Amino acid sequence: MKILALLLSAFAAVTLADVKEHATGISFKDTLKLPGASTAGSLAGTGVRVKKIGPAAFKVYAVGMYVDSAKARSELSKHSSTESRALSKSDAFFKDARSASFEKTLVLKMARKVGAEKMVNALAESVKPRLAPGGDAALEEFQTVLLDAVTKEGAANKGMQFGFVCKPGSLCVSIDGKTAGTINSEQLRSAMLDVYLGKDAVSPGAKTSFAEGMSSMFKQ
Repeated sequence: MKILALLLSAFAAVTLADVKEHATGISFKDTLKLPGASTAGSLAGTGVRVKKIGPAAFKVYAVGMYVDSAKARSELSKHSSTESRALSKSDAFFKDARSASFEKTLVLKMARKVGAEKMVNALAESVKPRLAPGGDAALEEFQTVLLDAVTKEGAANKGMQFGFVCKPGSLCVSIDGKTAGTINSEQLRSAMLDVYLGKDAVSPGAKTSFAEGMSSMFKQ
């Protein structure tokens, strides 16, 4: 009986360590520390990026969003009493979440194979209209860093992991957990967060999930 209990406990621990994004079935660790992060982040939300071409819709990647939970609770404390559904519709909450100094990590996991240049250009096209003046050089550096790293793997293969650690004034990029480069630009960091937490987020489900996750963290 004692052995069975230990086995069940171990199975539960493994199960709790992963969270599945429901549309793709792709799993995310509940805590994660990528190159450039000063501490492990806690998973706050997941979602899927869908690309529509005519009547067809393709699941391109799943996204997981991690935060330094202790600092996030502190810096966003004025929103802690807001109910989850209201939080997911609060522009003020998302604005504060984007601009707050606590570390945020965006993790993209490919649900299908996409050519290296096509994938990098797609990410850049999402970032570009959100860039504040003076961010063009940083965007070019971002594209170069990504393209070099992805090209080494041949393509953005199914299962490939893109990591973006968003820190005040910089964006640390990794591919499959390996450092690709760091771009020192507040404009780029801000625009990258706006892609997923802004008014026209590319994955509305991930944005809503982030609000729900933060609502749960406020109660911890």
